[in-house]
Amino acid sequence: MLTDAKIAHQLWVGTPNTPDGNPWEMAKDPHGLTAFTSPNSGAQYAILDDDYALNGTRTFAAVVDLQALLALPRSTAHQVTDPLPTCEPSLPVQPAGCVVRFIPAR
Repeated sequence: MLTDAKIAHQLWVGTPNTPDGNPWEMAKDPHGLTAFTSPNSGAQYAILDDDYALNGTRTFAAVVDLQALLALPRSTAHQVTDPLPTCEPSLPVQPAGCVVRFIPAR
């Protein structure tokens, strides 16, 4: 069974670089991570905030499809291959296995 702790670990270590090429830096409080279930599709997502400058300035939000994350092959019981597969915003239909899409914070 995949627990919340295992999902959180994967989100923490597997988030790819942001579209501007900077390494992902998980935002601290307030609320750097939240989750929701879409009322339209029932799909579950995690939303992560980036804080590359470590000063509270959010640069990107990462939207993580939790079902796609759970479906990825694992190298160990708790680890998928890093980084997580990134969606391509310019494509009208995303490739299978797309897990993370980035939204600019400003």
